[in-house]
Amino acid sequence: MKFKTFICCIFNEISISKYERFLFELRKDYPVQDLYGNVPWKAPQEYLNEMGDPLVTTVIVLKNNYFLNDVIDLKRYLIAKEIQTKLNNGSRILNLNPGYLSKNGIYLLTHKPNKKRGREKIASDMWQEKQYDHDGVLKFNKNTFSEYRNQDRLDIFNKLYLY
Repeated sequence: MKFKTFICCIFNEISISKYERFLFELRKDYPVQDLYGNVPWKAPQEYLNEMGDPLVTTVIVLKNNYFLNDVIDLKRYLIAKEIQTKLNNGSRILNLNPGYLSKNGIYLLTHKPNKKRGREKIASDMWQEKQYDHDGVLKFNKNTFSEYRNQDRLDIFNKLYLY
C-alpha cells in the first residue's frame, strides 16, 4: 500500500539559506506537492539547546505516494542530509523527520528506538511512532510531539486526508 508522505523540518530561523538549499536538493530526488510554513510552537529545551532560538517548523508534502520501504529509504536520505549540514560542534542545523498518513493515523519515522513511547520497529535501523490517531478525523494522542500539538498543525494534516 502506498501512503501520502511528508517531511517535518525544524531549523533555526538564521539557517534559512541552509533550509532553502536542502529544499532545492530535495526537489531533485523527491517531487514536492506543497509546503506548509511555520506554525508557532513551544520548542522543547533540548531542541533549543542544540539548534538555538527561534526555531521554525515547516511541513513538506511530497507529490508522490510511497510504499513504507520507500519512506524508510527517505529517512536514511534525510539522516545523510542532517549529517551533511551539521555544525563543527555536532549540532544539527536541520531536523528532518519523514512521516506518512495511514487510515489509522499519522506516523513519523525515527532511527532512535524508544519502547516507552510505543515506537514500533519497522526495519533493522528504523522505528515508527504514531503522532495522531484517526477515527474519521485526526486527534492528538499521548505521544504527539510538541511541534504537532497545536490546532493549526492538526488542521493542515486533516486537509491532507482530503487529497
